[in-house]
Amino acid sequence: VTVNGKETKVRKRLYTYIVVDAATWAILGWTIGDSSTENQEMVFNAIRNAYYFAGCLPNQIQSDHGSANMANDMVGWLSQSIQYVTPAEVGNAKSKIVEAVWKHLNQSVLKPQAHNHSGGNVTVRTEDSRPSNDWLKANKDTLPNLPEAIAQINSAFHYWNNNALIKLKGEAATTAPIERLKKPHRAKVLGFEDQV
Repeated sequence: VTVNGKETKVRKRLYTYIVVDAATWAILGWTIGDSSTENQEMVFNAIRNAYYFAGCLPNQIQSDHGSANMANDMVGWLSQSIQYVTPAEVGNAKSKIVEAVWKHLNQSVLKPQAHNHSGGNVTVRTEDSRPSNDWLKANKDTLPNLPEAIAQINSAFHYWNNNALIKLKGEAATTAPIERLKKPHRAKVLGFEDQV
């Protein structure tokens, strides 16, 4: 990008929306964008990708209260398409299954595999979860460009889905989320969330 006649690199954090099956913790759909804010198109695309993956829309969906999720157009579409739409309790991250999935995904896949992953979501408050300008300057030559960053995220989600990384309650052994998804289980409740 040229700024004031000088070539410069642009640093952006990516928005990633994921759609998770609450019973199996499989990531069914996601979308990645380099917009500076969440938007309805990203939410819709993540749900559409989950539909293509799972072959059906969920009976229930849980979301946070982000502007893209709560916009009239999105609320209207969701209420016409999904039987139960249940926004999570405001200020209670533990009420969203996707937060637990994201925590384990960070610990077991993203941090070990992607040295450039900051580990925080859009509301992270701790400084050690955000890259400092000094760290960015020191590591600028090793940071991925946009296609490389998107490939890292896609790879991490595929790795998560296809590897037995966590043991859920009631499981005799650790099972990959995709394998859990193939087994009959209780009704599916999908959660989606914007994460960076």
